[in-house]
Amino acid sequence: MPREELPQASSLGSITVNGARAIGPAIAGIIVVASGPAMVFGINAVSFLAVALALVLWRRGTQQQPAVREQVLPGLLSGMRYVRSAPGIRRILIRCVLFAFPGCALWGPCCPPLRTT
Repeated sequence: MPREELPQASSLGSITVNGARAIGPAIAGIIVVASGPAMVFGINAVSFLAVALALVLWRRGTQQQPAVREQVLPGLLSGMRYVRSAPGIRRILIRCVLFAFPGCALWGPCCPPLRTT
């Protein structure tokens, strides 16, 4: 993707995710009322199978040289060094944490407590 189209692509991705968060539960609720929760789980399973099938059948357009695999720990340390030296990325990650961490509190009332007995 050309660099000048990156902001538009990022906005489109955000719209898609937020739209799915808003519309998905409403559609699932309608399906639950109409035919029960098993149908929702079935549709979810079929959608995952469709994605898995697409990934299996996906062919790359050009042949690339196999990449040299990096060890996990050095790769993580390299990523942390990059984030530490890139203020733009650091700001984005801080905003994500500041948004997602309090947002997790909204999921708490939806989950019943675990029984220990």
